[in-house]
Amino acid sequence: MILTKLLYCLVKSERIQRTIEIFSTGTTILHAGKSIKHMKFLLADKETMKKFNEIGQPILLKILENQKEIIN
Repeated sequence: MILTKLLYCLVKSERIQRTIEIFSTGTTILHAGKSIKHMKFLLADKETMKKFNEIGQPILLKILENQKEIIN
């Protein structure tokens, strides 16, 4: 069980972004599918992930709010 807030932070992490960059294929449009097998996620137990999600939700909502404001 990976919760969305935790997944968002994992995917945005520098390590995962670098892995995607290294193993992406394609010339015009990069495809990250092949990079998935090279990603190593260190996941915690369900209760810790749930707590992370609870704490992360207001922070990520603020990030999204700020991004919308920047666009406007």
